Amino acid sequence: RAEQDFRFSPFGFGPMTLTAIPGVRAISRFGALPEAELRVADTAWQTSLRYSRRIPTYLDRYYAIPGFNTGNPGLAPESKWTSATEVRLDPFLRSGFSLSGEVFAEHHSQAIVTAFRPEDGLMTMINGGSAYVLGLRLGSRMEFARLLYFKPQLTVAHSRMLESGEAYPLLPAASGRGTVGIKWNGFDVWSALKAEGPSNPVNAGHSTFDCGGGYLSGHYQAGLVIENIFDRKYLIPAGGGQLLSYGRTLVVTASTGL
Repeated sequence: RAEQDFRFSPFGFGPMTLTAIPGVRAISRFGALPEAELRVADTAWQTSLRYSRRIPTYLDRYYAIPGFNTGNPGLAPESKWTSATEVRLDPFLRSGFSLSGEVFAEHHSQAIVTAFRPEDGLMTMINGGSAYVLGLRLGSRMEFARLLYFKPQLTVAHSRMLESGEAYPLLPAASGRGTVGIKWNGFDVWSALKAEGPSNPVNAGHSTFDCGGGYLSGHYQAGLVIENIFDRKYLIPAGGGQLLSYGRTLVVTASTGL
């Protein structure tokens, strides 16, 4: 992942920053997510357009639990376009408290989704065609002594698979996240509790605990995230079978500015 910034002042506004960000995110289970993003930002807002391509993981293709699910070796990559606009407010100047709101839209092609196979009663991953997601994300940030911070966040989303008319699988209509962290000398260490509401297909609401850390030095940044750190396995009923949801996941990131 690399970043290239261009500063400009269009029509007398600004200064603004145009950022080009190509990169690849590596995830556990031997997967990768190549992506590219263009972002225009001011001090109080930013808007972005991102393209990403999800390459199926080894788990998606070959992992099987007898009697529950099976892999799909023929799974094709998924493409996704995402556009987002975020506004940030600091109603109490220099207080360490800020508010943010973001609207976003996604379009998926060859969406990789979970499906039930009626012929053998197993769950598997398939390419479910095209889908869209429209959402709103509200958040705030509170800083204490310029060292500790707390970030609550609420996300609501509306989604549809265009072929079936159903909601995007395992994407909740509402979710929340609370993050507590420490920033010091370029280091950022945090932990977060994430709660998700019910989602399709008949997935009950649940919560997971994540943690992570990173280091920023000049133009260079690296990070490590552990999702679902306690490896909770939630049963996802669907049709006549059940699928154990993904457990603990490791995400490694690195970026540099040019």
